[in-house]
Amino acid sequence: MPPLLAVQLLLAADLNPPPLALDTMTVAQARDLGGRAVTIRITSAKPADFRRGKTVVGCPDRDDGTARSAVSRGTRYDVDGGKAMTVTGTLEVIDHPARRVGAVLVMEWTEIRVTE
Repeated sequence: MPPLLAVQLLLAADLNPPPLALDTMTVAQARDLGGRAVTIRITSAKPADFRRGKTVVGCPDRDDGTARSAVSRGTRYDVDGGKAMTVTGTLEVIDHPARRVGAVLVMEWTEIRVTE
């Protein structure tokens, strides 16, 4: 391929793909992307959690029993109450073991998390 054509193709390529929808991502898709840097779009469906200089936002629940969340640096008061946000970070799939919280047994569960 001629060098000039290669440069033109590179410039024409979309170097910033659209954000992935964390709300609808399956566990299988997340496992394929695990450990990689991704840009996701998330709709806040639960009250945001602000702690240790970070904001944790949860997606709407789906019937697959998997939690989906994004952890953003800083206090993001702008994402509470059903608003959407975009986060670029590392995607991970966490298989949480069952554990007892006080007198309640919480069964094992899977979480898809993107951390900025």
